[in-house]
Amino acid sequence: MAHSASSSPRGAPALKASVSVGALPSNMAQTLLSKPLLHPRTSVPSLNYSGQPASSDVPSTVKLLSELERSWAMFAASWKVVDLFAGMQIWQEQSDTPSDPLNNVVLSTASAGLVTFLAGHIGGGGFVISVLLTLLVGIATMWTLSNARAKRAVPCFKTLQVVDGSPSEIFLYLMGIKNYPVWDASVERAEVVHTIDDHSDIIHIVYKPVWMWPIWLAPRDLCLLRYWRRAEDGSYVICMQSALHPECPPMHGLVRATCKGGGFIISPRALSVTQGDELTSMVTNVVHLDPQGWEGKLLQRLNIMHLYVRPQVLSLTGLRDVMEARKY
Repeated sequence: MAHSASSSPRGAPALKASVSVGALPSNMAQTLLSKPLLHPRTSVPSLNYSGQPASSDVPSTVKLLSELERSWAMFAASWKVVDLFAGMQIWQEQSDTPSDPLNNVVLSTASAGLVTFLAGHIGGGGFVISVLLTLLVGIATMWTLSNARAKRAVPCFKTLQVVDGSPSEIFLYLMGIKNYPVWDASVERAEVVHTIDDHSDIIHIVYKPVWMWPIWLAPRDLCLLRYWRRAEDGSYVICMQSALHPECPPMHGLVRATCKGGGFIISPRALSVTQGDELTSMVTNVVHLDPQGWEGKLLQRLNIMHLYVRPQVLSLTGLRDVMEARKY
């Protein structure tokens, strides 16, 4: 049964202007938190492809990408639960197009295989020939029936986790690019390639190889345009989308994946909720990743993309543990 949920931030009072967080230098923390609130639904000026803003008022990259948010599943999609792992629900974007039930594909493949096996055995081809023909027909049938699924857009996934700390504390920790391998076990390394302005930069993330039986999938990397803003209700939004940059070319041995718009939403408690001794925030992690390569096409065809991105979407458990450990 499909469930739906919303990742919209909840109302909360404005946050303090400065927070002491060890993950970032104090001057950088003050710079990030002292910026005025952004109103992204204003007119969008032109942006040249060198990555430089076209004007000096509100950063134009933020204006441009905030307009693109309207089409991102991160903010607009309806969701359904597709997996439960380690006590955390994994939600998938609910597509408007109906999906083919996997049972129908399996039943059709099994029926075709059975008919082929009987025909080969009755025809005197022998047991081995019958098995080989059955496997060939089964693979061909499943491949044909999954063509429609393979042509669909790569789905978007998200997880939600209550994390110790105020939205500003969590935001500053997530902005520390060197912290990525600490809380996200799927990341090999990460670095800032180029700083565009006070609200956007270019980052490079290299992921570890992923084991999916019976093979290891080659490591992926991403060149991302990252931008961030603080909403009027005290929430923080960090958005990421694939970008091209001369200082972040494709690397040998890595498959360049594509991020179609993901990131984090860090929401404070609602005003109606009684504040206890522990200050917590709701963190939403949205992953909209196309692994590319032949493995990516196969994962999409078999409808098991959520198994590949599971390490990324479950990284919030690492963030939760790191933020909780800071108290001791």
